[in-house]
Amino acid sequence: MDYLQFFASIIESIVWPITVVVGILLLRRNIETIVPYIQRIKVKDFELDLKEAKQELPLEVTFEPAPDLLSKTKDQFSDLYQLAELSPRAAILESWLQVESALSKLALAKLDDQGAMLAIPPLRLNEYLKRKSVISNEQYRFVNRLRELRNKSVHLLDMNISLDEASDYIDLARSVTTQFERKGFS
Repeated sequence: MDYLQFFASIIESIVWPITVVVGILLLRRNIETIVPYIQRIKVKDFELDLKEAKQELPLEVTFEPAPDLLSKTKDQFSDLYQLAELSPRAAILESWLQVESALSKLALAKLDDQGAMLAIPPLRLNEYLKRKSVISNEQYRFVNRLRELRNKSVHLLDMNISLDEASDYIDLARSVTTQFERKGFS
């Protein structure tokens, strides 16, 4: 192998990665505008179907209101519907904070080691409660889906969120929050 073949093999091996990076840099602004419209991402064995994830949410958790908790939960969430009219994104974020709060309260009510609770970040609290059999696998998946949707609404700034979508999210967050509050008191 002479030096010309050596350089040719090096150029051949780096031409695609460089082309992709340059393409992304040149089309960066255009890519940012189309990201909210992406419905499916597939890379080798990894596949993420964003549209299907949102459609599955209402089917996973049933809402069984407990009368005493329902009035308390309505108070927590009533302002969120008004907020959704002004800013759907903010209403989704505030709804998520209610879910995190309910998870924390449930953990404090059901678990003996409250010192360990302080060391668990909110992101891992759902997983911890599932591992300790405080919440079901279905509730665990449901909370993860709510978190994914919250992350998309917060981080994909070009994503348009309608009032109906925000209201649906609030309803789902209210449902799971009520379930966690009911578990905490039982």
